Amino acid sequence: MEAEPEQQQQITAVSEKQKFDNSSSRVVAIAVDGGEQSKRAFDYFMRRLYRRGDHVTFLHVEAPPSGLWSDPSQVWHSIVASARQLERKVTSDWCLPYNLTDARWLCEYCGGPGPAIVKLAEDRGADLLVMGSRGLGTVRRTVLGSVSAYVVHHSSVPVVVVPNTVPYY
Repeated sequence: MEAEPEQQQQITAVSEKQKFDNSSSRVVAIAVDGGEQSKRAFDYFMRRLYRRGDHVTFLHVEAPPSGLWSDPSQVWHSIVASARQLERKVTSDWCLPYNLTDARWLCEYCGGPGPAIVKLAEDRGADLLVMGSRGLGTVRRTVLGSVSAYVVHHSSVPVVVVPNTVPYY
């Protein structure tokens, strides 16, 4: 006995939903700098985009200070210590409330955060890249540049940019 056309549509809709819900896991890269916009982007991802089985990797870029006037080894020690402190904060304060215990952390020490984020996401095989935006005005963005604008225009990975106007949960 064949299903009625209406029943056939319902069966098709259910099987399409099951395919979506049971789809293979994704590699999701989340760019973080420790600022409020990074936390907001992470919360947005966890509440609206996260799927069970996602492999989350945090990307952090530390730029060396310009004009090294002190001992370079002390400067690098300070930079590495700062990155490790941020990693501990993200792991305990951000991930634990969502019971996200298997997230990975990648840190790059280089000059430009935009190119580094693009490269890290591509090298990691990310299916999605999530990041926050400070929402600078046109003049400040033109003078200072925008990491999120750079990433959107240069990434081969789909990018979700969460503006700072999204309500904080």
